Parts: sequence; C-alpha cells; structure tokens
Amino acid sequence: MFCSVGVPRFHLDVHVENCAQGPLLCPLQCGERLPRSQIHLHLGDCPRRVVKCDVKGCNNYYALGGKCEHDRQYQECHQVMLKNEVEKLKSKIFSKAEEKVERVLRKRKSYKWTLSLVDLPAGKTRQVLTSALTAVCSDAFG
Repeated sequence: MFCSVGVPRFHLDVHVENCAQGPLLCPLQCGERLPRSQIHLHLGDCPRRVVKCDVKGCNNYYALGGKCEHDRQYQECHQVMLKNEVEKLKSKIFSKAEEKVERVLRKRKSYKWTLSLVDLPAGKTRQVLTSALTAVCSDAFG
C-alpha cells in the first residue's frame, strides 16, 4: 500500500484515485513511477520533456536531447532567422550612433566660437575664447 490513511472500505476506490501519495506513471512515458504529489516536480527533470528552440523566431519544440537533430532539420531556417536578427541589431546600433552624432552636431551648431587676442594693461595679451552664449577666458592659450 502507498498510503497509511485510514479510509472506510466503501470510499477506498475514490481515495486510491485521488490520494496524493498514489503512484502514477510519468505522463511523458519515461517509465518512472512516482507519487501523484511529485509528478509536477518530475516533469521539470524528465528525460522525455520537450524544450522550446532557443533560436529567436523559431517556435518549434523538441524532445530533450534532440537539439542536434532539430538544428540539422531546421538549419536553413535558423540561418535566415539569425541573419535577420543580426540585421535588426545592426540597424538599432547604427540608428543609436546616428542619433548621438546628430545630437552632438546640433549642440555644436548652436554655438559660434571665436578665438581672439585681447590687449591687457602693461602690454600683455590674453587669448579669449568666446561664443554667442558665453565668454570663456583662459590663461592656457596665452
């Protein structure tokens, strides 16, 4: 017997069908016999479980251990899917790079920079970098 719960004889059939400790064969037919309450745990580790292909765009499933066969069978499809994914990623990268370059150029276009010499008392001069918005003086230039 698989369970030690005391059940009246006239309810025994119902109990056997529903008992959490009642033995069940794996629904994936791996041959494993487990308590009903453990089936859900077993299905995650069952050698006969199916897994989804990890190639983006491939929606096929195959039996665990059948990846090589699946990859062989869908080799051309996978190549096309992977090529398309690479092209999408390249497009995103170039788009982001173009946006950044445009932002930098817009920022630079908004300033008009000029470098000029300014006479100071005692015959000294200093280079001054000016823009339409701000004036920046620097001793590093003179």
